[in-house]
Amino acid sequence: MLITFNFENYRSFTNESGLDMAATQIRENSEHIIKLGHERILPVASIYGANASGKSNVYEAFKCMNQFVAESAHYADHKEEYLKHLPEPYAFDRQRKKEDTSFEVYLIIDNDPKERIYNYGFSLNEAGISEEWLNVKSKTASAFKRIFLRSLNHLEMPGFDERTKENIQTVLDQYSLIISTGALLKIEICKNIRNWFMKNQFTNFDDEIKSGLLEHLLPAD
Repeated sequence: MLITFNFENYRSFTNESGLDMAATQIRENSEHIIKLGHERILPVASIYGANASGKSNVYEAFKCMNQFVAESAHYADHKEEYLKHLPEPYAFDRQRKKEDTSFEVYLIIDNDPKERIYNYGFSLNEAGISEEWLNVKSKTASAFKRIFLRSLNHLEMPGFDERTKENIQTVLDQYSLIISTGALLKIEICKNIRNWFMKNQFTNFDDEIKSGLLEHLLPAD
């Protein structure tokens, strides 16, 4: 279940923007609110605005994040393939075009009996993945615990055992995400996060060709 999606430096958005699915305290239609852990989440949201105001780019940003999580393990040692799928940064500022594009979500994995909240995100540019992180918070905890944090010159993985750390470090590439790589290595938490993304469904009702049709990414295993 998606709680929050944030992104920055993508297409028509230069500053951090996002979609927050957390319900407010308004009681009207409260019977439709989904309650997981201590979270109250909206089952659906709509984005309204004038033509060319960026509505479709919010949709495209989330879809882009999903596709990168699903496919980036296959970009290892293939810079051309990586660049082909690299998100399009803000186009109206020369400096921003050289800077990172970032994506981040807060989510609860479907059917998780512990209803844990995961915070996952990454930043990337033409040179590769510049940062990636995964944190988790249990239903009763007040703060997130780090599972892994990756930057250009640093990698820490307190949430993995030593053998898992070695396996990831052996195959990790600058063009692929830890989540994608770890899923191929059958690391459970990586598979669970990747599969959450791959099961998401997408539709853009502004697209006359695809109007009303759902797209989705299927788990590889």
